[in-house]
Amino acid sequence: MNIKKLTSILLVCLMVFALLLTGCGEDTPDQPADGTTTTTSTTAADGGDATGDATESTGDATGDATGDATASTGDATGDATGSSTEGNVTSSTKGTTASTVYNTPLMPSFIRNDDGTCTDRKTGVVFIDDDCDAVVELDEDGKKKDNGTKLFDSNKMIVDANMKDFFGNDGGRYCRTVYSDAKGAYFTYKLDAGITEIAINAFGMMTGDSIYYGFKVYVSKNGRSNWKEVTMKYNPKQDTQIGSGWVLRYFTATGIDKSNKYIKIQMLDDYDGVVPCYVPNFARIRVNNIAKMNDSDRHLEGRVSKTFYVDNKKGNDKNDGTSPEKAWKSLGKVNEGFYQPGDKILFKSGDTFTGVLDIKGYGTAKDRLTIGTYGGTEKAKLSARGDVQRVANVSCVYVTVENLDISGNKAQSGLAIGAGQSGANKGIIIQNCYVHDINTDDKYFAYANAGIVLNATGIEPTWFDGAVVRNNTVNNVSRVGIYLTGAWGDRPGAAWGASLGQYKSDNDGWWPNVNCSISQNTITNTHGDGILVISGKDTIVDGNYGNNNFTIGDDPTKLAYLNNNKMSTACATFWCVNTNGTVFQNNEVGYTHLDAGYVDGEAFDLDGVNKDCIVQYNYTHNNVGGFLLMCDWQESITAGSTHIIRFNLTVDDGWSGYHGSISTTTTYAGADIYNNTFIQRSETFPMIAVFAEGKNFTWRNNIFYGKGAGKVEFGKVTNFVMDNNIFAGGATPTSRDGLTVKNSKTDDPAFKNAAFTHAKDAKANMKGAIAAFTPTKKLAGATNIKDNGGRDIAGTKFDTLNFYGCVKY
Repeated sequence: MNIKKLTSILLVCLMVFALLLTGCGEDTPDQPADGTTTTTSTTAADGGDATGDATESTGDATGDATGDATASTGDATGDATGSSTEGNVTSSTKGTTASTVYNTPLMPSFIRNDDGTCTDRKTGVVFIDDDCDAVVELDEDGKKKDNGTKLFDSNKMIVDANMKDFFGNDGGRYCRTVYSDAKGAYFTYKLDAGITEIAINAFGMMTGDSIYYGFKVYVSKNGRSNWKEVTMKYNPKQDTQIGSGWVLRYFTATGIDKSNKYIKIQMLDDYDGVVPCYVPNFARIRVNNIAKMNDSDRHLEGRVSKTFYVDNKKGNDKNDGTSPEKAWKSLGKVNEGFYQPGDKILFKSGDTFTGVLDIKGYGTAKDRLTIGTYGGTEKAKLSARGDVQRVANVSCVYVTVENLDISGNKAQSGLAIGAGQSGANKGIIIQNCYVHDINTDDKYFAYANAGIVLNATGIEPTWFDGAVVRNNTVNNVSRVGIYLTGAWGDRPGAAWGASLGQYKSDNDGWWPNVNCSISQNTITNTHGDGILVISGKDTIVDGNYGNNNFTIGDDPTKLAYLNNNKMSTACATFWCVNTNGTVFQNNEVGYTHLDAGYVDGEAFDLDGVNKDCIVQYNYTHNNVGGFLLMCDWQESITAGSTHIIRFNLTVDDGWSGYHGSISTTTTYAGADIYNNTFIQRSETFPMIAVFAEGKNFTWRNNIFYGKGAGKVEFGKVTNFVMDNNIFAGGATPTSRDGLTVKNSKTDDPAFKNAAFTHAKDAKANMKGAIAAFTPTKKLAGATNIKDNGGRDIAGTKFDTLNFYGCVKY
């Protein structure tokens, strides 16, 4: 490997480390509004005058780059910029010693608007935010060249869009010059109105006490002459030392004459003759301006919304795509566009489109962006060949993805939804899609290796708000069927999450996905989990069907490896970690199973660091790891919270010697468990298992039925109270240290069909199971529990809770 390549790789790694250290805005106000960012850049063939117009940006529209402390504009004191304008040190001055600053990630200090601008929360100033993603060359008339030559093809400028995984999947976040090839490289911005302030975040190389930055900034009224250098100030106390000789610095300039409408950032081929320059590495450029950049391709251009058609048999990429008769042909053509509110991208029903779909754009609450099928009832097929990361990648707000058939037997994920902007990402709907046969050889066995994955990444706090995943079918994928997560939702004690935030409390340093819904989906034959929620608040998992989900390992060719290490695997069909208020309801889960030597295998799992979750109205059967596992081990977060487990029907769930129908390991969140029906017809399987430590559980009005009805395996328990439950067919448990058992009954509920079974390959039959295990003998004396949800598993409403088990009779 030559020195140039080695240096470039090292540079990428250093920048990644920088992202983890940088913060964002200065205040913690309300969540930002929805919208997107505006980006323009141009280039010229030499170091002379700029071409004078903006360019299309081919990167994504997330608009959020470093998560640094700059809000980009505002007053001259720097509290809106996050970097003080004290001092008078320019970008071409050496000899300044950097000092470490500790940046705390806080709520973004600006609002993103639908027109592509941003508004500073403190000052109300409108500004432009460029996250330095892909730029293209323009001709002398300011139009994109027909060949679409990108700057990073010129060997003078590189945009790291192809390195998005190194940047938290936040693609196209760095614009940098190539080692020793920077001479003559520059890019310009043209704005619709005058410039008054500029803020730039850039990485620089530090040698001794000197920091080298190889760029200068100029402004002009016409973009072709009279370029005047702008003194970019910075405060060295705001520097962030990255290590190995690198520093992230925040530059600002204020008081610019607003008659200037052009900015040019000129790369230097050396640093005052001292060193060759392959810096700067721009992370973000923000410009104060009262109107958006002149970029008709990337952002709103005043046109009416359009419907674009794609036909793999009769289409032609030379068409404009605006009618079925003038349809495009390929995914590559679709990927070239930047789509605006109200646009639709529709694929011909039944056609197969090979390759990777990558949609850039955004919708609004009024005018959504839609991706789907036209011309028939059969879904259009998106099929990836070869080892690709995603079959379909969509990072947009207010977008609907529907009626698509997505597969890729060597793909790492099927449909991937990313954040379209920093802050709250609203309006995401995924519905009626069939996602199947994704990476079935388990080459990349990780949670994000999923059929449908929603991952809210960004370098500033970023989350999904109200995302909806409904009526989809997911089959034969590795590892997760549907995966909802976010990089900013980690809390101490969780073994999962990117830990980008600095958690102090649930109201400070925690940005989970909020109010999301995963409903009416069918998930079968996953090589791991069915639905996994990591980092969420008030998530609802409702009415889903999971069957035959399992851990891999039965076939030696399907062993899971990560970083060349064999993975120890576990699975639960529906589970959550690091969440508050997750609700699992009206779901059916059957035949979750394990291969030899693997663990878990339950239908539901309230795993680490969950608070106040509800599991209700579910039917589970034949899951080797049981109906439910609880293991909230982080006492500092979960203590004092209480999970509610009610009106569930569990039939023959459990695994001898490890899991019961309901199990708990080290957990500090309490649980109120009432009016469930536990059927355990094998006397070898425990009904309840506590195989580490559990605290503060109450059990009331439950029916435990079958030979294993009273079989319990308790480890250390504290304040476990079993009061007024029915144990029919097995032994009744007795009190012991930490466990109080009282008012137990042994009456037979006389179920309508106590022999009911559910075959492994049978379709969902929740109604049949509920009918079969409805008691025919009325048993009096149930405890009336307040705040009980007001209905049973069958949907029957009641005013007073006066029955045992999950079905009112």
